[in-house]
Amino acid sequence: MDSDTIAEMRWTMADNPVTNAEYAAFVAAGGDPDWPGPCGGAADVAAVRVDYHHAVVYCEWRTGVDGTECRLPTDGEWQAWADSLADDDPRRVVADGDVWEWTSSAWGGEPDTPAARRVVRGGSWYFDFRRARAAYRDWYSPGSRSGRVGFRVVRAAPGASHTQGGHTDDN
Repeated sequence: MDSDTIAEMRWTMADNPVTNAEYAAFVAAGGDPDWPGPCGGAADVAAVRVDYHHAVVYCEWRTGVDGTECRLPTDGEWQAWADSLADDDPRRVVADGDVWEWTSSAWGGEPDTPAARRVVRGGSWYFDFRRARAAYRDWYSPGSRSGRVGFRVVRAAPGASHTQGGHTDDN
């Protein structure tokens, strides 16, 4: 996907995964009483051990707090964003090996139900270089609270209403 197409998207991808500090604010507001807390402790690192369902609820909460629609990216949106990053872009390092990140897309041909396995993107620090890259795709069960999986969000671009839609190509 070229940069002109990226610029036309009605959604913008967050530069980084949701951090421990951001997720802790959600927990303090009553959002995820079962979250075991930060893994590694630092406030500014990716929040992990967040299941898919709570990542979705976080996005709903964040929408209410900020007044701008927030949601998980689709598999296609995540790939388009990663493809738009230059090799020397600092965000490339995060996309290539920080944590796997939840997407809203069901794995393979599974029906999109709450129990469907979900696509995770990016690369986890835990695995070797073949799986620690932006192009890597895998799946996790939606109830999993892995120390290797976090999430980033997409937001409605300034001036775009959620009814306008956005780039949702999952191919």
